[in-house]
Amino acid sequence: MKRTNTRNARATLTTLGKTILSINLLAVIFTALRLANITDWSWWIVLLPIWGPAAYVALTLAFCTIGLIATTILDHLDHTNTKDNQ
Repeated sequence: MKRTNTRNARATLTTLGKTILSINLLAVIFTALRLANITDWSWWIVLLPIWGPAAYVALTLAFCTIGLIATTILDHLDHTNTKDNQ
C-alpha cells in the first residue's frame, strides 16, 4: 500500500513539473517572437503564461483568507450567542 502512495505522489509531481515547464517554455517562445519582431503583440499578451499561475496563487490565497475571516466571525458570533443564552 505504501508503494502505491509513493508512486502516485511521484506521478503527480512529474505532471506538475511538466506543466510548469510547458508554461515557462511558452513564455520563452512568446518573448523570443516579440524580441525578433515576428509578432507585434503587447507585452501583456507575451507575458500572459507567466501571469496565469501567479493569478491562480493570488486568487487561492484571497479565497482562503476570506474563508478564514468568515469562519472567525461566525465562530465569534456563535460564542456571543451562547453566552447570551446562558
